[in-house]
Amino acid sequence: MAVMKLTAGSYLLMMTTMTCFASVFLLFVLGVRVAECKEWTDEELRKLEKQWAVQDGEEDEETERIRLMEEKRAKKPQLDLSKISSMKPEDILAATKAGQPLMMFAQVDKKLSEKEADAISDVWHTGIKNGGIGVQRFSVGDNRFIFMFEDGAEAFKAKSFIIDQPECLSVEIENQKTIGRAHPDYGKKDKTKTEL
Repeated sequence: MAVMKLTAGSYLLMMTTMTCFASVFLLFVLGVRVAECKEWTDEELRKLEKQWAVQDGEEDEETERIRLMEEKRAKKPQLDLSKISSMKPEDILAATKAGQPLMMFAQVDKKLSEKEADAISDVWHTGIKNGGIGVQRFSVGDNRFIFMFEDGAEAFKAKSFIIDQPECLSVEIENQKTIGRAHPDYGKKDKTKTEL
């Protein structure tokens, strides 16, 4: 493969050609003279770029982010107040958190090393994601992990999965702590405590 050397003359010719092409484009397509373009501010250039993107059918990142947020907000199911008397408190909380991000704290058995706890929480994370739930996992140390859910209603389904794992000490959502199978009191009647 031959390598072409760029001399000063060929570089000048290339830049002149590109400038000429840009000038013709601006004049015929936009009706703007080159002299006017040199006086444009950065804000005016950004505005022109957005116009081109809209003409091409593209959205800028900010517009797309806002549109996606509005779509999520529109999808949020409304709580049916007529059925609220027959619902469990946890179901009511899940319904009110639907469509909103929600954090859940999970405590792994303290008998396990931090490395083992991280591996176990990674297995839980994978199991939740394989269940079709959008979630992220973060370690906060001392065998505690945060699971961040895109849809808060899904967090309660994941909670049921996690507390049933043999290494789970406890799970906490919205100041309601539920003990897991690794807790000595697991299996007793009231597993949920509300901490204020």
